[in-house]
Amino acid sequence: MGGVVIRIAGYRSRLRTPMRFGGETFTERHGFFVEVEGSAGSGVGEVAPLPGVHRESVEDCLQALRRRTTFPRSLAFGMSV
Repeated sequence: MGGVVIRIAGYRSRLRTPMRFGGETFTERHGFFVEVEGSAGSGVGEVAPLPGVHRESVEDCLQALRRRTTFPRSLAFGMSV
């Protein structure tokens, strides 16, 4: 029986038009794609918490994923896709 393989690809992307959400204005998005591959199949999700909107940061999500600890909401959502 094989193990689980997790691949992470970070990104930082400038927005063509600033986005206003939760009282904040964003000019770029920062996050990562996560691919999980195991005996049950594989899938790809995106994790990109919004500063000032979500409690966790991208770095918090990456640390939780590497430690395999309790996942913050943004990470749990990205992993559920």
